[in-house]
Amino acid sequence: MNREAETREMKRMSLGIRRRKLDNVALAFPAATGKADSRVFRICCRLQEQVDKTVLQEALLETIKRYPIFNSVLRRGNFWYYFEKSKTQPVVVDEKPVPCSPLYEAGSEKMLYQVSCRENRINLEVFHALTDGTGAIEFLTEIVKDYLWKKHGIEMAEAETAGEAGGAAAGGPAAFAAQEEDSFQRYYSPEKQEKRSRKSEPAYQIGGRRVGQEEMRILECTLSVQELLKKARACGVSITEYLSAVLMQAIAESERYQKRWGKKRAGLFSSVRGVRSAAQIRSGQTEKPPVTLMIPVNLRKYYPSKSLSNFFGLMEIEYGFPEGASFADLLAHVKKRFTEDLTKGQVAARMNGFVRIEKNPLMHIIPLPVKDFFLKIGTTLGGRNVTAVFSNMSIISLPDCYTPYIEGFGAIASTDKLQMCACSYQDSFYISITSKYRRTDIPAKVLEILRREGLTVSVRNENYTGVSPFSWMAEKLKSKTRPDVFRK
Repeated sequence: MNREAETREMKRMSLGIRRRKLDNVALAFPAATGKADSRVFRICCRLQEQVDKTVLQEALLETIKRYPIFNSVLRRGNFWYYFEKSKTQPVVVDEKPVPCSPLYEAGSEKMLYQVSCRENRINLEVFHALTDGTGAIEFLTEIVKDYLWKKHGIEMAEAETAGEAGGAAAGGPAAFAAQEEDSFQRYYSPEKQEKRSRKSEPAYQIGGRRVGQEEMRILECTLSVQELLKKARACGVSITEYLSAVLMQAIAESERYQKRWGKKRAGLFSSVRGVRSAAQIRSGQTEKPPVTLMIPVNLRKYYPSKSLSNFFGLMEIEYGFPEGASFADLLAHVKKRFTEDLTKGQVAARMNGFVRIEKNPLMHIIPLPVKDFFLKIGTTLGGRNVTAVFSNMSIISLPDCYTPYIEGFGAIASTDKLQMCACSYQDSFYISITSKYRRTDIPAKVLEILRREGLTVSVRNENYTGVSPFSWMAEKLKSKTRPDVFRK
């Protein structure tokens, strides 16, 4: 943090000012939240034992002292939303029947996160305006460490040796200011930016009948990190690139896509416009709308931010699946797009573009209801350029002293379409797919493709009460993947 910004933050805290403006990404979440999507995501930790709810409550109260940013409620101002610190003490609850249920209610005193437990699971659910996956993972891992310290008296010496004592967990005004920093504003540059590599275009929409939040489809599975890494390296791509291609391929192989854009339809185009060239196959150029994934990008990998507020960008990868294209062609295209779009110049161009809109003088005089109206329109229009979302929250690591007590971690996100989330701990690579579509052949295709590629996939059956997810088919999926058996 530069000296001027740090001085402002410290002065604000010393005066006891409890209001904080939303970061650039968070501005859209209150307006976009509704029945179709709660904008809530869950990070969970599975222990090797039953969770003691009383001890977990004690651990939460200990952890929140070091992470006061989470004890916030959302308020409406005349021109902007803002966070206000809450003195309400958080309470651990039993796991809700429906994952990622709404947390934000306009005018409510409810906090924007909730810690729950069931059997061996500790869940942290967060309204996305408050933090992103990186911030939520840090908060949950600290809760877990405090829990294991209180439950088993684990010595903290190893964790401190790893250098954690001087981080955000150490607390203090400087750490609190770093947690709340709006890194979008700090790293914004008004200078002319590098030209964007591509513009968004209308994407293929999965379509079909939808289900409500209470019936959101949820599929969870795990793979070996080493096995998956070996496979990705053999294909010359990263794990994120590989799984992006798998999800895109699954969408293209789905029954609805094949009926609309399969070989028969593709042949009609080819007869009119000619056979696809090798260059067109590599670039994915076709007359049909492309399958487009939106992928969050952790900006902390590009800027030295310690903020626990949202600090991520978005990139889009599209592929038109021209006739004759193979999975290897798709992988090559995805790798090329990652290489082009994840340069510092491209990341900065996208980030600065969004912040520049927020800094427009007109935005400071337009009333909040008008902003909300246009944000909803913008979100709807932007959604037309996206088929699905893939968020890889990467590696979750803790000091070795905690390893014997932890089975693994997972992540689930609410969505208005289809979203795949991933994270890893030790050798366990976790994948979840949430969907608001009644048909479930795309998640089934993801499993089929992974197995077709020679990977061992274990489907989890978490038995979420009150949900109509994929878990009821878990036993059949362990041996065979048949898209037709999922239909309702």
